[in-house]
Amino acid sequence: MLCNALRALNPDSLAAELERGADPSAHCDDDTPVHGLLFMATADNVEERQRILRLLLQHGAAVESLDFCASPDNGDCNKVLLPILQEFESQRQPTRKSI
Repeated sequence: MLCNALRALNPDSLAAELERGADPSAHCDDDTPVHGLLFMATADNVEERQRILRLLLQHGAAVESLDFCASPDNGDCNKVLLPILQEFESQRQPTRKSI
């Protein structure tokens, strides 16, 4: 059901599945949901894609494909989704104390 919500770009359904305990890293058609979202061939549904990515990452999905998304040759990923990936990547970086 999570994969269906992802394909339909339906953040409300995806959120409901995650609340029911769906794995945010489960594979949908041989890809993780984050990877599938980043490689989706669309520039439409910006708000839905952003909300879905944020939901997946909030529920523990791995931050992935930063290099792909950073390239301006890969659609609007660098403008629409990369800032969210970077936000979660920085939150997951271990903090280091100076010696």
